[in-house]
Formats: sequence, structure tokens, C-alpha cells
Amino acid sequence: MTNTISEADTKTTTLDYLVESGSTIFAAKTNVVWPGTAAVRVANVFFFNGVWQGDYTLDERDAPNISTALEPYEDLPSPERLIENKKKCFKGSVPLGDGFFLTAEEAKELLNHEKKYRDVIFPFINGQELNDSPDLLPGRLVIYFRDWSLEKCRQYPEALKYLEERVKPERDKIVPRNNMAKQRKELWWKFTGPTVELYDSVSDLKRVLTASAVSKHHAMAFLPSSYIYSNALNIFAFEEYSYFALLQSSIHSAWALSQGSKLEDRPRYNVSDCFETFPFPQTLSSLLRVGKEYYEARETIMLKRRIGLTGVYNLFHDHLENDHEVQNLRELHITVDLAVAELYGWTDVKFDHDFYELRQGIRFSISEESRIIVIRRLLKLNIQLHQEEVNKGHEKEASRTRVQPARKINKSSDKTTLFDFNSSHTKEVSRYDHAVLSWLFENDDWFAKDDILSGSGIPANQWQSTINQLLAEGLVERQGERRGARYRTVKNGGNR
Repeated sequence: MTNTISEADTKTTTLDYLVESGSTIFAAKTNVVWPGTAAVRVANVFFFNGVWQGDYTLDERDAPNISTALEPYEDLPSPERLIENKKKCFKGSVPLGDGFFLTAEEAKELLNHEKKYRDVIFPFINGQELNDSPDLLPGRLVIYFRDWSLEKCRQYPEALKYLEERVKPERDKIVPRNNMAKQRKELWWKFTGPTVELYDSVSDLKRVLTASAVSKHHAMAFLPSSYIYSNALNIFAFEEYSYFALLQSSIHSAWALSQGSKLEDRPRYNVSDCFETFPFPQTLSSLLRVGKEYYEARETIMLKRRIGLTGVYNLFHDHLENDHEVQNLRELHITVDLAVAELYGWTDVKFDHDFYELRQGIRFSISEESRIIVIRRLLKLNIQLHQEEVNKGHEKEASRTRVQPARKINKSSDKTTLFDFNSSHTKEVSRYDHAVLSWLFENDDWFAKDDILSGSGIPANQWQSTINQLLAEGLVERQGERRGARYRTVKNGGNR
């Protein structure tokens, strides 16, 4: 089994099902490199058909229990998505077409032509630039027409001309087999994922918190709210250092690791599972000073050594690195963790910060015992806050935000097809279509099914219909068959 077996719907339809049927997981290895040619990692899971009376072993270490999440504790209930957290964290945009991007010279020419082109030309930043740039600077400029009508876009004729010449010819090749494909073809001047709600939500902020959706390290950073952000980034509609302290803390990262998924061996931060379920403390004001101090200390290291966030946290987690600035950053991280814990009233927890061997490698982190306590208490608080929302009269809204298990499909009665535009499934299918395409577009390479499922976050039971749709539209291509199949986006009419 691939190492996504303990995540989301894959877990629900496999490990959860077996345990609910009376089996016990008594041993597991969670991150094993596949011995064959495929670049995948697998999990080895060992079951006993009945109640296990012996010892438990997780990743070759003794464990008190093994849950279906392949964690060293008993199975816990799923958290609820909290209404209070909605519309505060977003995925970035998907242009779907290299023709939206301008060189510096092209942008300069347009801006020199008329100042009004500042309305539609923006810096565009992706995950690699966020993680690798010491200055957190974007590498490209992009034409972004939001959700405007074509008539309004004609007020910027020189910018529209670029898109007519570079984007429209490729969009014209799309076969309009469904509503989403039809929209991509007809609305050729728009991003396929314009995420207008994101930019409306942050328009009154000077800056926003951002983090790569998939990254080796849990690392938050501020960026100007005037940027256009790649869908490889998660954007948090907060501008205060107090929110940085909370979301950068070991308390939040422990929750994100427990609720998120993986791409190979890198954690993936899913907005709906990691952020919308996270129970915030009642106030954050006491985190402002230490958050600012932590952020500026980290920034000093980045600028002095000319390294990005990845470089900083490589040093941070290196047990052989004893530089005083790095040591100071660790001490500030401890101070942040203790301040966050105090907000929750957890002064009894002994975090025992040190270097530990985790699934992601050696990390300067809280102990395994304290991590489990944190996850359990956050889950308890999540359920409490959700119940309070329900009691306040949000029953219908709360039920829509619940983290649902995979739906069992009655194949004999479910006759709906992907191309039935009157079907209630159309909106859901389009969402999965968008998620897969967005992820493949950002990660420009060949990927196996399990990599795409983990990276895009779509349910496993939606895979076949979604990939068939994208293949039929000519937006994705495949090489190999069956288990050896690999997929990538088609760009520039198939000429890459």
C-alpha cells in the first residue's frame, strides 16, 4: 500500500473498514521506499483478525496502540470544520496557460504605455520562490483580469492583445465536453482558477500570511497583499505577528501533520482539513511581541546568509548546527510554543523541546508524548466549538462543513455520467477536475495516481471519473498502462 493509505478517504475505505470489521493493526512501517523503479513510498501494515494481545510496533519502535492514521494512539473521532474559520484561508490561483505571464521588458513596456495597466499586471509568486528566496520575492509578472467581462477587459487593449495571441489559441483547442471545459474555452482571458474571493478577502490588508501547500518544513511568511499567488501556496487572511506565532508554533504544526496528507515524504497542508478544523484560542494579543521577535530573528538569518525559508529550517533542525543566531531562533520557537500553550490553558504540558527522529527526519520539535496530548486536546476543543456553533443555530451550516467520510456508491442505481449537465454531481466533479489539474499544472512532471491523489487531495473514489474527464478534454496526457501509468498536463497544444 502507498503511504497515503492512512489519509482521508483512502483510510476510510481501507484501514477504517478493516478495523471496524474486527481486525487490529499490530505493526506498521509508514514510509518505506518502494524497491522497484517507481518513485513512490509505501506503508507496510500488519493486521490480526481479532483483538491483538501482544506488543505493538510502529516504525520499529514500541507503541501503546496503533490507530488507522498509523499513529501511536487509539483511534480518535474525526474533527469538524468550524464555521468561524471559513473564508480565512485560501489556495492560490491557477492561470492555466503560460501566455498569462510577461517578461520584465514586456511589463515595463505596457506600464510605460499607460499607467492604467497597473490595474491588470501583478507580481506572481509560487511555492519555490516563497521557500527559496531570501527576500521572498516573486520571479514573474502576470496579467490578471479577475472575473471581468470581455467588454471591461477591452479597456486594456494591449494586455488583452497578449492573451489573444498567447492564451486564446490554446484554449480554443479545448473540447467543451462539460461546463468547466466550456468555460475554459469561452472565457479564455480568465484564469481557470481566478480565486476572486481570495483577493477580495485580503484587499483591505497590507500583507498576508502564506505557506507552501507542500513543503519539507512547516514555514509561514508574510507577503504583500498586492501579489497574485500560485495555487501551490496557501494564503491566510491575517497580517498580525500574533497569527504568525500561532500558525508557526509546534501546536499548530502538530495538528496540521495529524490532519493533512503527504506528497511522497513531504507534508501537505490541506486548507479544509488542517485550517478549517483548527480550534483557535479566544485571544492572541499576548503573542504579538514574541511573534514579531521570532519573525525578525528568522528574517535576519535569511538576509545575512542569503538563504530562504527552506535553508533557515534546514539549519534550525540540524542537531550539529550550534550557531548562536540559530540557537536563538530555537529558543524563540520554544517561547512561542509556551506562549501558545498558555493561551489554551495547557501550562501542565511538558513539551521537552529537543531533536527527535520523526517521519520527516530529525527535527527540533516537541516530544512525541506532548504531541499526542496536543492533538487530543485540540480535537476535544474542536468538538466543543463545533457543538457551540450548532447550539447557536448553525445546524445546517455546521452539517455542510463536517469532514465527511467517503460516500458508498450503489453502482446499480447511480447512473449519472460526467457529461450529464443537469446532474447534481456536476459541480462536485468540476471541483475535483479543478483540483487535479491545478496540482499537475503546478508540479510540471509525470506523476502516478497515488501521487496525484495525495497532492490534489481529491477522494480516491473520484479518481477514475476525474482523470477520464481530463484525458478526454485533452488537458492531461498519460504514459504507460495500469499500475505503471503516469500523468501530466498538456501545455501549448501538446508541444512541451
